[in-house]
Amino acid sequence: MSQILKITKIMKPKFLYLICAGIGAIAINLIPSLPANSQPAVPPSSPPTNVLRSLNLSDVQKRQIQVILEKGKDSRRASSQELRTRQQELRTMMDGNTPREVLTEKFNQIQNLRRQNEQKRFGQMLAMREVLTPQQRSQLSKAVRDARRNWRERRGRRFSGFDNEF
Repeated sequence: MSQILKITKIMKPKFLYLICAGIGAIAINLIPSLPANSQPAVPPSSPPTNVLRSLNLSDVQKRQIQVILEKGKDSRRASSQELRTRQQELRTMMDGNTPREVLTEKFNQIQNLRRQNEQKRFGQMLAMREVLTPQQRSQLSKAVRDARRNWRERRGRRFSGFDNEF
């Protein structure tokens, strides 16, 4: 029995390392590929309810913003699904013997979909901006900057030291 405990103590760190390495490999495959010179985008979302509340919107402004957000919802959902599908296709193609030209074409399709999605988000942002007063725009801008900074800080803490583990 004591030999089993000794073996378990010796093997446990190696076993944990293998488990962590396997989980890391899976996680890396789940992260969408980005060009080397780009930063991960802040996850797209409409302004949080508490941010909108803090802007003291009039009833008319609330209705206008709701219409803007609802108007593009189905289109955004479809675009996001198409992007996920194309990314999965690329990952599958990367596992096989697909020629470089075909992989490059699929990658370019993904980049074009990302660009289209960003253009839609920008259009939505401009439409919402038109509804807000200059003071509300300033408040919203500050809230978005704070949210992005917090997201980056949380993300940084979550992944700090990850590269040094292996």
